[in-house]
Amino acid sequence: MLRAAHEHPRPTRCGLTLVEVLVVVTIVALLMGLLLPAVQRAREASRATACRSNLRQIGFAIHSFHAAVRAFPPARIVPRPGDTPHHSCSGEEPTWFVHLMPFLEESTAGRWNVYEPFASHPAELRSTPVPVYVCPSRRSVSQASVNAGPVTASLALAVTPPLFKMQTTTGNGSNDALDGSATMPTFFSPPAIGRRSVPPCCGGPGGVVSMPIGSAPISYLPQPPLLPRPPTAAPIVNPDLPPGEDPQPVAETPSDPSPMVVVAGALGDYAGNHGDLSPGATGDAKSFYFGGNGTGVLISSRANCASGKPMAWVDRIRIHDVTDGLSKTFLAGERHVPSSRLGMLPDDGSIYDGNTFQFASRLAGPGTHLARYIDDHNAGLSFGSWHPDICNFVMADGSVRSVDCQVSSTVLGALSNRRDGNSSLD
Repeated sequence: MLRAAHEHPRPTRCGLTLVEVLVVVTIVALLMGLLLPAVQRAREASRATACRSNLRQIGFAIHSFHAAVRAFPPARIVPRPGDTPHHSCSGEEPTWFVHLMPFLEESTAGRWNVYEPFASHPAELRSTPVPVYVCPSRRSVSQASVNAGPVTASLALAVTPPLFKMQTTTGNGSNDALDGSATMPTFFSPPAIGRRSVPPCCGGPGGVVSMPIGSAPISYLPQPPLLPRPPTAAPIVNPDLPPGEDPQPVAETPSDPSPMVVVAGALGDYAGNHGDLSPGATGDAKSFYFGGNGTGVLISSRANCASGKPMAWVDRIRIHDVTDGLSKTFLAGERHVPSSRLGMLPDDGSIYDGNTFQFASRLAGPGTHLARYIDDHNAGLSFGSWHPDICNFVMADGSVRSVDCQVSSTVLGALSNRRDGNSSLD
């Protein structure tokens, strides 16, 4: 008993065993795994809300423009083939995004001249992004500001005409082959998206032809690819061009057979509703991309010319021209840019540059479904977003809607065409 009384008590254990540490780490990891998706969803929900807010502001500014000018702004100013000299000038002026700047109270608005070529404006001005034109799910405002110097890119393409394939329904109400409908294909020759016409043969089957940026949609195939995606040369900065001069191509190289200069500028993530493909894309005077031919709301317009320069625009769409109803017609929406092509020509160019159709305008309807996923390379002239499953639009009445990316192209056609008589679709 005495011996037991003098024994020291056992020391109290401090700290955790290895097993206990592993259990704690496992629990923390499980909690983080459960919370992280929720945090990501909350962040994306916040970005999507900001995107819809941007579109709402754009819609409000467009209606303010309409109240002041009594017409919606032109997507760009471009002549039709065969126009008289009174309408045949223009083609390089800034887009509707620049027309809208005074109504967004942008500080740079007063420095733009919408009847002077985009390239003639100062580099610093061309490269200044507008925060309202940038979707936070896709990029930051700083990422939308690009090197404002002239860049050269050439696009070569193995052509197997026709370039465009548009699907028309055979009776079940859906126009999109990807909807599983029975379809009858209607083909279009390669269109001249910019100011230069493209010969219908385009070099013949299997031929190789250079297509300058702004002259053809290149990889923009509205349906599953009819052609392999063309290679794109890396942009080359031309440092020898003095500020303010018109850009000129740099010297050709064997790997760059037909370079075309594109003047860089600020990027953006929205586009105006130019309508659908119903006017055609054959390169004749009725094709959708020429002045006055679009079936949407923000369409290309011809100019009134004096001394070879545009002084005004003539093809004006007004509220009463939207006969399908303002709440049933797209005004503008998110512009599709594949995730692997962000900031790269020809998929992503300056939204201020009116020389190239697809930088500021998009189509919707049969042949131009919404982009199905963020790296969809078969939707180059289409609307599309980086939000899960939906694409945001502002309607012609100023309301904002989120549209399912799998929506039928028949519905899209009704929502993009201001006057097709399909005003009851929802």
